[in-house]
Amino acid sequence: MKWNYDDLYQKIFDSTLVAVGITDLKGYFVEVNPAWTTYMGYSAEEAKSLCIDELTTEDQKCRSSENFAALCKGEIDTIHITRKYIRKDGTNFWTDVYVSPLKNDVGEAVALIAFIVDIDRLVHAETELELANKKLKQTNVALQRAVDNLTHLASYDTLTHLMNRRVLLESLDREILRCKRNDSGLAIALCDIDNFKAVNDTYGHDVGDMALIECARIMKEQVRGTDYVGRWGGEEFLFILPDTNPAGTLVVVERIRKMIENTFIAYDGGTLKLTVSFGLCFEYAEFNPKKMIDFADKAMYVAKNSGKNRIVIHNEI
Repeated sequence: MKWNYDDLYQKIFDSTLVAVGITDLKGYFVEVNPAWTTYMGYSAEEAKSLCIDELTTEDQKCRSSENFAALCKGEIDTIHITRKYIRKDGTNFWTDVYVSPLKNDVGEAVALIAFIVDIDRLVHAETELELANKKLKQTNVALQRAVDNLTHLASYDTLTHLMNRRVLLESLDREILRCKRNDSGLAIALCDIDNFKAVNDTYGHDVGDMALIECARIMKEQVRGTDYVGRWGGEEFLFILPDTNPAGTLVVVERIRKMIENTFIAYDGGTLKLTVSFGLCFEYAEFNPKKMIDFADKAMYVAKNSGKNRIVIHNEI
């Protein structure tokens, strides 16, 4: 079968799903295919009175003019850009565009031909996906914060922000294992705020909370980085001091005792002065966590029954 190539090219031009527009060197359309009229909303006759500039959004006119001029002058052979076109109804849509010059026999550009693919749905889908990913990231950040807050609430006392009893016991088990491996000493200290019930009864629970918070702050600041301190319950605090000896333990708890004794807690109407009593238990080998806590507790009550504001070591009772 022999083809009339003029007819063949016309059939291809008319039937392709890609929009094709041909303009002169001034930018006016001289020929468009049916797909182009479907994309733009203009008829083929209307297109012949249009300039490419009229279909270009304001934000892209400068780039469009530069590319058009470069093609006409032969500075570039072809361009591939993503750009927006304006339809007849005023709406605009995203396209993928390939533009090349049509040249005469001596290689001069006499017209430009553009192949236009509608990618508006793809661009909007990508935008929506980007927004969805952004929202997802924000949600993940919020969820992580919520998890961190829940973890903190599960591990720390909400008033003093010190470790709670559960975390203290877990930490004690870990430190006992480590001290066994390192053949080092471990001290447990229990501390009780003296006459705390009288503070609550006299000044109210708000002042009592202020006292707990201030004592907790001092304790946390004065222990070593390797030590642990947490709220054991009520006005009692438990300390875990690994890799230490009796003399070193006494230095730490005596420093805390003195600092609390010399601290005045301001409240509406005056200031409050507190003291604390300590009970210590020190071990090199018999690392039984329950016994060590019980021994420290007994020593603490000896300190309270002996006049308060003092330190008693169970090993010396």
